Amino acid sequence: MKGKLTRREVSDLLHIPLRSLDYLVRRGEIPFSRIGKRSVRFDPERVQQWFEQREGLPYHLGRGR
Repeated sequence: MKGKLTRREVSDLLHIPLRSLDYLVRRGEIPFSRIGKRSVRFDPERVQQWFEQREGLPYHLGRGR
């Protein structure tokens, strides 16, 4: 893969809703780069590494604080 990925592309790649991806970004749990105040982009290699490191970990996007 070349270039940076958009939110939609990463959402599709990971098979998660955009809202879940936004949650991960807000919490700083997934690697991303900010473009301006609102836009973010993702390096495909870093997303792949992040995903591989999470293998076997429970996936929970709870509302608990």
